[in-house]
Amino acid sequence: MELFTGYWSVLKDWHKVNGKLELRPYLMFCLTTLLLMTGLLWLGRGVPVFEPLFKIFSVLMAVPFLTATIRRIHHVGKKIWFFLWLLIPIIGWLYVILHLIQEYPDEERPSFLGTTTANLKKAFTPYQVLEARGELPEKYKKNKKEEK
Repeated sequence: MELFTGYWSVLKDWHKVNGKLELRPYLMFCLTTLLLMTGLLWLGRGVPVFEPLFKIFSVLMAVPFLTATIRRIHHVGKKIWFFLWLLIPIIGWLYVILHLIQEYPDEERPSFLGTTTANLKKAFTPYQVLEARGELPEKYKKNKKEEK
């Protein structure tokens, strides 16, 4: 039953590209979609009525699958440009798949800022983010010392 709860939890957010998606719901969504498509394809070979259903289902699931994959890429800490690896046959596909199935502990997950989320938990302003990364310009460091 967990298979379909993960499927529906991802499918209800089919239109959301922003945000993150954990590994387990993503895998449940991919597995359930694969099973449903295989079943429709298999039924379509014996009963001609199911052949168009397979095609319709495939087209309808393209957008939710794409948005779920984008959210998973954001969760792993990559940007949307990471999809360009898919243009390289076999090696690029394997590289993307390996990153999609990675699971980071919350403290070690890389972020777009180039550091781990553990260092940025208290960083909310651009000033604090630059300070956490150690890239704060000297002129701002001096001003901060004078304020103390």
